[in-house]
Amino acid sequence: MGCILLVPILIGQICLMVWGYFSPVYAAYTFTAIYALFFAYLMFMDSFRTEPAGLWDSEEKELISKYHLALRFPMGAKLFCTTLNSFRFPGLFLWFPWLLWNKIWWISAIQLVIFFASSSITIKLDPYVYLEDAFQNRMHPFSREYVILARVLERLNHRSISSSELANTHNDEETNKQLINSNFNDE
Repeated sequence: MGCILLVPILIGQICLMVWGYFSPVYAAYTFTAIYALFFAYLMFMDSFRTEPAGLWDSEEKELISKYHLALRFPMGAKLFCTTLNSFRFPGLFLWFPWLLWNKIWWISAIQLVIFFASSSITIKLDPYVYLEDAFQNRMHPFSREYVILARVLERLNHRSISSSELANTHNDEETNKQLINSNFNDE
């Protein structure tokens, strides 16, 4: 289903490239504006981090806060990651050289900056792919993060934690009592 949703984006990319052949300046402004606005939207969504409530240790809380979009909206985050990459790589491999060839320096510089700045948000949107690859290649700092994320996913799947528990910003005593009671009722 995610591929079906990307078809209009790819058609739009092709139309912008054809337009860029005839009018590179205006097409570059349009592509860069869409790319920058989508990146800004994702950064805005990522800024709404919350401290998870419940029986999580400090490392798990840190990862839940870091990868909150991927944990709360797994399919949406994966689709956003794919969409962002559909802007990132054509921007780097097609638009960047084309803009340099046409001597549109500052737009090409903006696209290069957005490409490198957006790499961190792609990892946050789909951490499973990037951390699993790092785990398989034995990159030790990321291996620990992958193991902790796998443990968090296991607990989320096993306990059927509601999204309200992940989104809860108040770590008050009453909420903790409710979560403890719900854990005892599950067993």
